Amino acid sequence: MIVRTLLTLLVIANVQPAAGCELVVTGAWLRPAPPTAHMRAAFVSFQNRGATDCVIIGATSTAFASVSLHRTTMIDGVARMRPLDSLTIPAGGNLHMAPGGIHVMLMAPADGALDAPALRFEFDDGDHLDVVLRQEGD
Repeated sequence: MIVRTLLTLLVIANVQPAAGCELVVTGAWLRPAPPTAHMRAAFVSFQNRGATDCVIIGATSTAFASVSLHRTTMIDGVARMRPLDSLTIPAGGNLHMAPGGIHVMLMAPADGALDAPALRFEFDDGDHLDVVLRQEGD
């Protein structure tokens, strides 16, 4: 299995392709929150330069007790977060996580989680991609 690894601090970096899925991470950041916050939100933007869809089926982090994929939607004028089972980055397309939309929900940060937390995105082909988040404002 090819392991896709990427460390990004607001630079565009390439990932080795695996089975036609060629990902570029074009941004990865953590929304600011007070040090005592029990929940955080992270946002990552992907570009798939390959000929095959890339399907994210989950994410993990050693910096947080729980990590999940979410989408915020407006229902009757009220913002509601719903968990997502997967996210597809279409072949030749993009996936842009942003406040008020798709994001990674991070729960119960470990000590030091605010320094440079990393996420591991897991894909349906068994591969993974590691991304280091920058703090917004850094």
